[in-house]
Amino acid sequence: RGTKTITDIFTDVMMETKAYRGGKAHAGILQSGKYLVKKHTPLLEELCTMSRKRYINLTLIGHSLGAGAASIAGIEWNNDDYDNHRSRFVQAKVVGFGCPALLSKELSESTTDYITTVIDDSDVVPR
Repeated sequence: RGTKTITDIFTDVMMETKAYRGGKAHAGILQSGKYLVKKHTPLLEELCTMSRKRYINLTLIGHSLGAGAASIAGIEWNNDDYDNHRSRFVQAKVVGFGCPALLSKELSESTTDYITTVIDDSDVVPR
């Protein structure tokens, strides 16, 4: 989802950066994406175990702030070192619509295999 609450507005406009995986990320969106991973990882791990599959293919789709949080979640799940969990039991792809600029250039370029963003020509948020 996009920006809907006062808390979301503060997440959007604070524009603080934080060191992240060798680059920088928007601090508020980074926190939101990590929250999604923390909240949903136990269920996804249980589903993976119950299905007797080696991993789950997960596609995350978001708009605006939701696209940013989904991007961070995708980065977290696609990393082998996430929270000491079994290595890569989630293989995530992300499609973001109107995703704000939230990663440093090098970090952003390292995600092109699994994050796709769609930007309307007149949308000011991704700029």
